[in-house]
Amino acid sequence: MSSDDAIPESVSADTKKPLPAAIKFRAIDYLLGVVFYLAFISTLIVFEFVLRLAWLIGGAKNYHLAELALNRAIKTCLRLVGTKFVVRGEIPAISGPAIIVSNHQSMYDIPIIYTLFARLSPKFVAKQELGRGVPSVSVNLRYSQALLIDRSDPRKALPALIKYGRRAAEEGWTVAIFPEGTRSRTGIPGQFRPAGLAALMKSMPGAPVIPLAIDGAWCLAARKFGPVPTGTVVTVTVGEPIATTAEDVSADEVLARCEQHVRQCVKTPVK
Repeated sequence: MSSDDAIPESVSADTKKPLPAAIKFRAIDYLLGVVFYLAFISTLIVFEFVLRLAWLIGGAKNYHLAELALNRAIKTCLRLVGTKFVVRGEIPAISGPAIIVSNHQSMYDIPIIYTLFARLSPKFVAKQELGRGVPSVSVNLRYSQALLIDRSDPRKALPALIKYGRRAAEEGWTVAIFPEGTRSRTGIPGQFRPAGLAALMKSMPGAPVIPLAIDGAWCLAARKFGPVPTGTVVTVTVGEPIATTAEDVSADEVLARCEQHVRQCVKTPVK
């Protein structure tokens, strides 16, 4: 769920390639897959009520605690099938507004990023269709003050993102974006597009940009809602924050550095 997901652009050819032959499912994957989906669906149903109750009792000020619990619970579900999470690099000691720029490999990127940057309570941007009908996810998007964009009207996407960025700057929020514009089904990073980052840098002047590389998460959703491969290792590499205070710094330059970080950290899957 990202700002660039809400701005329709051509999909990278890499995301259209067949899945690598290395992704093979074993009998245990199907067995543990049943356990995973039972736990996952139960988590979404339970937190549908937990999130509503948390908002009712604590409001926006304390809601992030319930949001963190939801994202941790989803990661726990993934651990039931042996998923391991490895973090490289240090989480920057940032107290004000910031922008996280990450590659996008699966729907599980959201809990991965949120739990990693829990202290900053990062905000996400999603298509407005997700704001209704999905247990826990829809409620959380609305209560966490995420930005929901109508992708059928792309002309409104960038102005909405700029307006959202101004609010983020005023409130001290951290906003996460995925500039590829779509998820990579094969793990191979797609082309990074500058529109979303440029809009946020314009409306969040001086906010540092944190490059983030996620590697291995694509395997978790390689067959969409099929069995989750057991023993998957997801590596998250946090890059050095990029200062944007200089007047001559451009979104293209910053994005190029973020893309370089991702391509250096993401391994090319074996075909």
